[in-house]
Amino acid sequence: MLRELARLDRTARRPRTEVWFPLLVFGLIDVPGIILALVIGREHLGLYFLPMSVFGGVLCAWHYRRRGRTTGLQAPALAWMLVVIGVIVAGAACSATGRDRGWDLLNLGGPAVSRMAGYSILAIWARSTALLVVVGAIGATTLIVLAFARGNTAISLQLAGFSSAMLLLAAINWLKVRLPE
Repeated sequence: MLRELARLDRTARRPRTEVWFPLLVFGLIDVPGIILALVIGREHLGLYFLPMSVFGGVLCAWHYRRRGRTTGLQAPALAWMLVVIGVIVAGAACSATGRDRGWDLLNLGGPAVSRMAGYSILAIWARSTALLVVVGAIGATTLIVLAFARGNTAISLQLAGFSSAMLLLAAINWLKVRLPE
């Protein structure tokens, strides 16, 4: 009886902990940003990240809805969308405020901090160790990069670190979900 209850608990929790798809989507969204930061400059990245992040959020919502129909396990996508929108708005506000006031650290590090906050909220909600590792990777990448780089190069290097961590953890989480317990 206790084993069956434990199995049912894992089954009920599984939709929330399966974060491989959002990690894959947002990791892939970051990849072009690595080059775009160098080519068009960090001030114009919002023109890329705003529509692509909304697209990524919609794609994740579609994935979870489709998956829910086939497996019967629902994972609410609204939480993901609200966090995505909050991260975009907070990141843009930090970057613009830092630029306007001449605060380089806020301009270059603020968007990363907004991501860390958003992903932390999702990690707690989803009980996801993978997302917490991504939060740590974003923080570590930002600290290391800002110690040595500035301007568009700093943003490009941050995005390279972020996307690498998300894609690696997407693969690990995907394998964890697919392999038998």
